[in-house]
Amino acid sequence: MAPHIKRLRKAHEFDIIHSHYDFYPLTFSRLTDTPLLTTIHGFSSERILPVYRKYWDNYYVSISDADRAEGLNYVATVYNGIDVGSFECGDAPDDYLLFFGRISRDKGTHRAIEVAKETGMTLKIAGSSRASIAPISRSASSLRSTGSKYSISARWTKKQETSFSSRRIAACT
Repeated sequence: MAPHIKRLRKAHEFDIIHSHYDFYPLTFSRLTDTPLLTTIHGFSSERILPVYRKYWDNYYVSISDADRAEGLNYVATVYNGIDVGSFECGDAPDDYLLFFGRISRDKGTHRAIEVAKETGMTLKIAGSSRASIAPISRSASSLRSTGSKYSISARWTKKQETSFSSRRIAACT
């Protein structure tokens, strides 16, 4: 028997089951009376929406109000973010732009590339990617024709994280 099925036998021991595993656990949600709460970290494709809509009566949390799909039973929005107070605010910004986040169109990587083109500034792109970053790489490579430079790191290393967290952020809110 598959391990996740064995764990389902213990579902009655909990008040709620909280899932971050996309739509897959939804298929088991009707096999128990324990409510399933699914945090949706973005829809990878419009093609998976019918699966979510089939389980519309489950409970969902979105990562932004803009990232919600109609017809689902959302109970909250929990924004992903960083504590900007943990960074030192400086008067002298570095001479590059930084995009730090999941590398995908829906996170606005393409907009960061457009801004770099418009300003002629170097763009550093860092983050993870669920899919191929080839389309972003092709788009970013056009920065060279505008005199801008770019670098892409699809895997954020501990060394880079330490380097980034020690940098001063010039544009403070």
